[in-house]
Amino acid sequence: MRTVRFSSALAVAFTLAAASVAPLSAQSVEEYGFTAGLSRATLAGGFTDFVSDRGGNPGARIGFALGGYAHVALNEAFTLRPELMFVQRGNRIPAENGVRRRDLDLDYIDVSALVRRHFPVGDLQGWVGGGATVSLLAGSGGRVGEVTIDDVSDEIEGTDFGVALEAGADRGRFGFGLRYSLGLANISTSPDSDESANNRSLMLLVSYAVR
Repeated sequence: MRTVRFSSALAVAFTLAAASVAPLSAQSVEEYGFTAGLSRATLAGGFTDFVSDRGGNPGARIGFALGGYAHVALNEAFTLRPELMFVQRGNRIPAENGVRRRDLDLDYIDVSALVRRHFPVGDLQGWVGGGATVSLLAGSGGRVGEVTIDDVSDEIEGTDFGVALEAGADRGRFGFGLRYSLGLANISTSPDSDESANNRSLMLLVSYAVR
């Protein structure tokens, strides 16, 4: 089931990414490469509040992110960065204060369009940026108490969308930065407000420009 969902999400993501890049001329793409890093993911919303009110301590899932990008020159100071990335999200709730352990593992393929403002910082090229992200659910699983659940996709919406804010610097072919991703959609399929959930993630990313 996870393999089928991942393949479907990847196919849709590639279609969206290709559609966003297709209108751009080869001359306008000044750089493309790979990016990877760590993701610290949490959930916000009714379910997190519900657990906290009962003495639970919702925590983060530490995962990874991996993908590719292109840089399109808009002018001397601004670039557009289309990006396709696999990102692990979810959360962790430890067993304490009478609350059962709950783990939620969510794997997404993010299709992003980010705009960056570049400026010199000594020997580095600094940047700040932000933009929109569409996240396609590629896999899901979890754990309640001692029971492992391989697939919880019937409880999670297949698509999320949100915004991302980021800052970092480049030096030569290498870059590094921090990105905060704010999910705007309720990813729970339940109509109960106590089970609503929104993705949050902070990523530490490094990149390498092939061109």
